[in-house]
Amino acid sequence: MATSSKWHMHPDLKRALAEGKTVEDWLQGRTPCCSYARITQDRREEIGVARQHANSEEFAAKHNCAIVYRYTDNNITAADPDIERPAFLRLVRDLRARRTEEGITLCGLFVVEEERVARLPEDYLKLHRALTVDDSGVYGVSDTNTVLDVHGDSEILRGLLTSAMGEKEVRRVKRRVTRNMRDQALEGNPMGRRRFGWKGADKKLNRPTNKYLDPEESKVLREAVDLALKGKSWATIVRHFEESGLTPVRGGKWATTPVQYMLTNPALCGYRMLHGELILDRESGDPKAGNWETVCTPEEWHKLIGRCSTWFNLDGTVRPHTPATARR
Repeated sequence: MATSSKWHMHPDLKRALAEGKTVEDWLQGRTPCCSYARITQDRREEIGVARQHANSEEFAAKHNCAIVYRYTDNNITAADPDIERPAFLRLVRDLRARRTEEGITLCGLFVVEEERVARLPEDYLKLHRALTVDDSGVYGVSDTNTVLDVHGDSEILRGLLTSAMGEKEVRRVKRRVTRNMRDQALEGNPMGRRRFGWKGADKKLNRPTNKYLDPEESKVLREAVDLALKGKSWATIVRHFEESGLTPVRGGKWATTPVQYMLTNPALCGYRMLHGELILDRESGDPKAGNWETVCTPEEWHKLIGRCSTWFNLDGTVRPHTPATARR
């Protein structure tokens, strides 16, 4: 499922305003707060984030608070500082201003778990600053049945220590995932999300993803390899994919960057590269050949990365963008 971020007025408050009531009429003396929900991987059509908002709302009511606004980052991780969470950033902005874009007063935040909103120390600092711009800040966590004293001297230390432990756990998980990927690569197992040119997983057929070639896609992919080996321009190769009538696995349109990535991927010849390192057989020291059908030979793949080493390079360097020289 695609990532999505949104923020909007609570449906009950919106309905009350449509009926002619004021925000104060609806609040009835309760403290106006918001709820934030986030899930890293959504497999249930936003059911998970909806449950988080419902739990936060129930907990807020126990403390004479009302959720006037909901902020949601769906299918987005909080463990990677380079991945932006638009709803979280909007939440921090609105809390600092103590009002939403419609001018509704906002004094606090309720979440089901702290790690949903602040997984890393830098996130917690942003949130703490927003909650403490004045004395009205409220911060409730339903799973621990706690309303935290954000204005206390020890709270910022507690929050930083908690988020730092979360960051440590994130690093540990990343190391475990990397180790597992390397082990599978050494065993020659196909892995990852489906690549263009290969069939996806099928549990009924006991078929893993990326093991067997898709006849139609692999034909187009092989033709693109031939064009690249003949020195044809990337624009010509992109046009080849466009004219095939097939679409990229992740959707969208064909472009130079994803095409270059596909045509220099070591998987084309049965190899696997992790973090700029070609996986080698432990016994022979030669590149480990995977247990999947291939599109080209290792010799051809070396020629392809010789032409465009932007994405896969045997010296271990990977550039974060496509230089103009690689676009030809």
